[in-house]
Amino acid sequence: MRIVLLLLTVGFFSCKHSVKRDSFIPMEYRYPIDSLDKARTFIYQNPVSLEKEYTDRYKEMRSGETFLWARQYNQGGTFDSSSSRNYEMNEIYSFDPYINRLSKVEIKRDTVIRDSTAFGQNIRETLIKGFNYSILQTAKSGYVKDTVIEWAGKKYDCIVIKGLLITNFLSIDTAASRQWVTTHYSYFAKSIGLIKYMLPDSNRYQTFNLVDIIPKK
Repeated sequence: MRIVLLLLTVGFFSCKHSVKRDSFIPMEYRYPIDSLDKARTFIYQNPVSLEKEYTDRYKEMRSGETFLWARQYNQGGTFDSSSSRNYEMNEIYSFDPYINRLSKVEIKRDTVIRDSTAFGQNIRETLIKGFNYSILQTAKSGYVKDTVIEWAGKKYDCIVIKGLLITNFLSIDTAASRQWVTTHYSYFAKSIGLIKYMLPDSNRYQTFNLVDIIPKK
């Protein structure tokens, strides 16, 4: 199952039950919300396979409230879509490989726990309910280190976030139930947001780098 939920939402939406901070990822490491009055497409590319992935992000003001939308996709279709209201997660739809389409995701828990690390630990639990199965995911994210990445000819201060994703596939056929655990890494640059991510693929990682930010067509 593809890791998408965390990539879209961490650093873009806030938590409903977070500590008193507007997001797990500090504002300065996110793409400026004010610039999303016009929808933007963030283009990421794997430098080896040249495969591209896209994330559309945009903002809309309604009756004094702020709504944000995000959608992640490639040539094969949409992996994930999310929305927030006043910076709190509202809805998530994620690709369900067992029915080959998007399913609504129930947010069971979304919180930031203070600890000795720079930003604390973000914990999110989500649930997809199928006809005779369910998919329960627990995502734990924490700060790893600071670094610098050059993009478009300029160097940007970045933070590296490690994500641990525990996926439980629960079936009425107990023999078919299983669990798997994966890790991935996300790099957030000041004034840009997600600039790089690394997803597990067998015994290695696939890296996707931000190559462009363009107005959405």
